[in-house]
Amino acid sequence: MDHTKDQTELSQKSDKVLGLKASNTNVVSVRKMAFLGDYTITLKAKKTGTSIVSFKVKRKNGKTYSFKSKVTVHNYKNPLNV
Repeated sequence: MDHTKDQTELSQKSDKVLGLKASNTNVVSVRKMAFLGDYTITLKAKKTGTSIVSFKVKRKNGKTYSFKSKVTVHNYKNPLNV
């Protein structure tokens, strides 16, 4: 079996994540990353504060679902300044 072909087939089976964004990019950054043949959403804290992360998922049947979540970062300390 060709390993690269398997990964391509797995990624085509997943739903599409659209419009991934954070309302306050000074507090948190968001990214979509490949994970076990599908996708995961990762958050990286930048400083203490609040941000709203939102995105849409488009299913294979054509339906679109919207998700929104409030993210609060508490007691953040920059590891380079400690």
